[in-house]
Amino acid sequence: MYAYLKYKKTIAAKQKERADRIAELMPVYGTPLTAEEVKIFRISVPDLVAEVHKGLVKPIDVLHAYGKRALKAQEDTNCLTEIMFKDAEKQAEVCNDHGIQLSRADVRKVH
Repeated sequence: MYAYLKYKKTIAAKQKERADRIAELMPVYGTPLTAEEVKIFRISVPDLVAEVHKGLVKPIDVLHAYGKRALKAQEDTNCLTEIMFKDAEKQAEVCNDHGIQLSRADVRKVH
């Protein structure tokens, strides 16, 4: 019984941590998708990377678009375990200058 109670306490603490991190996010994540963000979802990953490298799309804009989608999915399905948007924003700002890296899995179409 002790193990079960400890487990429940751990779950509650983790859920509170997640809720607190979501509450601390920049206001942009609480706004509807913009027309430009919707366009990001229509671009294949390799083409999106190329547009980022050409300076046509900013990494922070990609992050905001996917972040909004992730938070909507969280509302609907409770699917997020870790909220690391602040760290991702720092990396996106660096990528504004240097582009983004892809793994081989990122360029394959997953069905």
